[in-house]
Amino acid sequence: MGVINGTVALDWSDWFSEHAPREDAYLLVDIPGYGDSAGKPTPGRIRENFQKVIPAAMQEFGWTPQKDSARLRFFGHSLGSAGCLMAADDFRIQRGVLIAPFSSTMDMAKKITHLPIGFLVWHRMDNDAKLTKIEKHGPGKVIIFHGVDDEVIPIDMSRKLAAHHLSLVKLIEIPGGRHNTIQENKATQLAEAMWKVE
Repeated sequence: MGVINGTVALDWSDWFSEHAPREDAYLLVDIPGYGDSAGKPTPGRIRENFQKVIPAAMQEFGWTPQKDSARLRFFGHSLGSAGCLMAADDFRIQRGVLIAPFSSTMDMAKKITHLPIGFLVWHRMDNDAKLTKIEKHGPGKVIIFHGVDDEVIPIDMSRKLAAHHLSLVKLIEIPGGRHNTIQENKATQLAEAMWKVE
């Protein structure tokens, strides 16, 4: 399952065809308001989309969320990482790969404005809290790639996530990496992480 921000899901179809394991299947989902997905990227709408699309995709394989969630993995970039972690919590998906996640929208608001304006943030997404919930579900593994020179989401946010979830998160820092360059410049390493996230 992939949730992408900054690009649209179909932009990744060739990348997956070229780099990802051939025996795997991928469900690419746009955040509401991106690509052909209508609506606004609110937490409620993002969750609503997953509540519909994941069971439908599993049904195509003859799987059920109750019996087969261990077969699922997630893959998300930027805001898409927050969407993935929502779905991971809801569907007990314990393993996946994230690129450049933020720690929370509250942290992002403070980073952008340099002011404590969290009370003005309407759409609150907290990846740190979601990782805590995933840990409570049982053993898991989340590999995070983050560019050291990310100009959108500072690497300190991924460092915070890794420090708070030592048994769950492995952080791979990419020297010189920027917000939208990892999938091109580290494609082999990223694909290998997808195979190894066991």
